[in-house]
Amino acid sequence: TSSTARRIARRGCSSNVAAMNKRMRGCSSNATAMNSLMQELPSIYKIAAMQITPMWKHMAEHASVKLNLAPTTILDLACGPGEPACTLAKTFPNASVTASDFTDGMLAQAQERVAENGLGDQVTVAKLDFNDLSSIASESIDLVTCSLGLHIPVDGPSQALSEISRVLKPGGTCIATIWEEVNMCDLCMKTMEEVTGEPFQMPFDPV
Repeated sequence: TSSTARRIARRGCSSNVAAMNKRMRGCSSNATAMNSLMQELPSIYKIAAMQITPMWKHMAEHASVKLNLAPTTILDLACGPGEPACTLAKTFPNASVTASDFTDGMLAQAQERVAENGLGDQVTVAKLDFNDLSSIASESIDLVTCSLGLHIPVDGPSQALSEISRVLKPGGTCIATIWEEVNMCDLCMKTMEEVTGEPFQMPFDPV
């Protein structure tokens, strides 16, 4: 149940949140505080990400049911804790899946999730920048996925989309989810309150 999930989440990340708040309160500037926040995110993301699980399942179902795909090669970009790569691997057991991210903390979580799900023979975890997929051969991938990643580049997603287009096989498919419009600070605070069960305030003015 959602209440049980919240209790598990609170036990798992309350100490990380407390430590993060303590470090951020000691920061001398907004930029330093934000850097500290970004460094701590991997430690709580695994638990907070349970709220995004339905999205990962929807992406896999969209590929298998609505589009009736049968990919043999899947590249998941900005996979975070290994999703939707692991969900896709279970949906398409004959596919070879690459779960990629550019953050070491996220890659460690992805590797852990792959192991927990017994998908080590099917899913490879790799460090990739979706703006530079030069290590991936052109026209070699059936399905590329990216969950909540393409909105991140400051200059927009054009370079990433160009690389995705290059690596996809003719007739290949890209399935991606993005934030269209969202108050990130408000979202972060609400997420932290949901996860910890306690009021959460930014230790600096984000404006």
